[in-house]
Amino acid sequence: MEFLPYLQVLWRRRWVILATTLLTVGVAVLITLIMPPAYRTTVLMRVVTPDDSGWNNTPYADRLNNTYSRLVESDAVMDELVERLGLAEAPDVTVNVIPNTELMEIIVDTPDANVANTLADILIARNRELYFGDRYVRSQIVEGQIKDTEAELDAIVDRYGTTDLQLLIQNNVPAEVRRQVETLQQRYANLQAQYNAAVVLETSQQNALFVAEAAKPPEAPFRPNPVLNLVVGVILGLLGGTLLALLFENVDTLLYSTRQIEKVTNAPTLGRIPVARRGLQVGALNDDFALAEAYRRLRVNVSAATADLAMRKLVFVSAEPREGKSAVIANLAAVIGQSEQRAVVVDCDLRRPQQHELFGLANKIGLSTVLQGKTALEDAVRATRLPGVAALTSGPTPANPAELLASPHLYEALNVLAEQYDYVLIDTPAMQAVADASFLMPAVDGVLLVVGRRQVKQESVKSALEQLHTLKARLVGVIVNRAEADTARVAFYARHYRPEAQPEARKAQPVPATSE
Repeated sequence: MEFLPYLQVLWRRRWVILATTLLTVGVAVLITLIMPPAYRTTVLMRVVTPDDSGWNNTPYADRLNNTYSRLVESDAVMDELVERLGLAEAPDVTVNVIPNTELMEIIVDTPDANVANTLADILIARNRELYFGDRYVRSQIVEGQIKDTEAELDAIVDRYGTTDLQLLIQNNVPAEVRRQVETLQQRYANLQAQYNAAVVLETSQQNALFVAEAAKPPEAPFRPNPVLNLVVGVILGLLGGTLLALLFENVDTLLYSTRQIEKVTNAPTLGRIPVARRGLQVGALNDDFALAEAYRRLRVNVSAATADLAMRKLVFVSAEPREGKSAVIANLAAVIGQSEQRAVVVDCDLRRPQQHELFGLANKIGLSTVLQGKTALEDAVRATRLPGVAALTSGPTPANPAELLASPHLYEALNVLAEQYDYVLIDTPAMQAVADASFLMPAVDGVLLVVGRRQVKQESVKSALEQLHTLKARLVGVIVNRAEADTARVAFYARHYRPEAQPEARKAQPVPATSE
């Protein structure tokens, strides 16, 4: 799984994430400020379990602690607490049984420590009822058995005057009676021992529940917790911002990266042209090493893609205006001229021409006057200040641009230029704006689609590709304009391989390299 595209999305939508996080943190701060402070007191109690005397004490201790935790919150205990302290209502109480110990925390949401301590006192006072249960009844049963035995011995005394065995023998009391007396005396001794043990146990268990640490007045409120609220606000803000960023990314179809453009076009990428420095002139590529290398790579790739098919007439199209197509054509012509080949730029955008401005040429004559028969082709094609580069500007804007571009005279003019130059680079209007570019497809050898990163939506690019497919145009490849710069590689090659600026480049016309 590739994480780089996701990181790029998050970085591109960083302001959404930041704004969401700041908003969430602001809400958290506001809630913290308006929330009334809440205090909490805690009393720590110990529940002593019976000594090991045949009892299974561990499960019993757990049951005992759980019983107390439920009884503390019972209506009977709460009602007594409210009545004793004169409270308006019972406070919120939480019981926390600490595992593997005999300790139990009683947490009361109140700033008054006396409430928690009083609650503990009530629980201790109810200890016999809540704790002893059946074992308190057992001591009463043993006591009753002792009284029954004493009654039987008293009956023998009433009859024989004594229960002393020696005296009974001397008085010739029957053996049966003597055995009965002996049995009753042994039973009485055993019951008395059991009774004494039960009394000792009950007495010790009267202190089975006691306060280990009394509640103290709280030093600070437990709610609101500013630090916790801020941390939660930041976390929720980041999560919410990330989700919003991904949502906006799915809704926003603008092509933000070269990867997105390549995925949408599904065509060979012949060039990735980085953003040119503001004010950089057409042809002055050595003043920007990254830009110069990008155009040299484009020249090589275009040459390789068109060599086998002998493509000379290449039309450059874009889906939308202002994607930088005209500047790409002019600079590509410049690097072609630097390679000792000849290129002519033909501006077929008869509505919003750019090439005459890029090359600093007058536009009184040009393609429109040639197609109207007013000017000879050889007179309209003019040399530029860039070596090996000529230009046929658009000429004055005609009343019928589409009809002129559909005339056979354009085909003838392009064929003538193809015989005189190594490359005929044709500029056209944006395909989504007008249909002028469609008339040129039968007259050219190949099409190059220029896509401006962060300038066009994928629907427009797909529509342009569908038009080219319908026209059966031969798509040579895609040129990504304003592509992301590989700064590390550029810096390395600029430091070690940067050539000296060529004189021709320094003499270039002073027009921007980022025009349409």
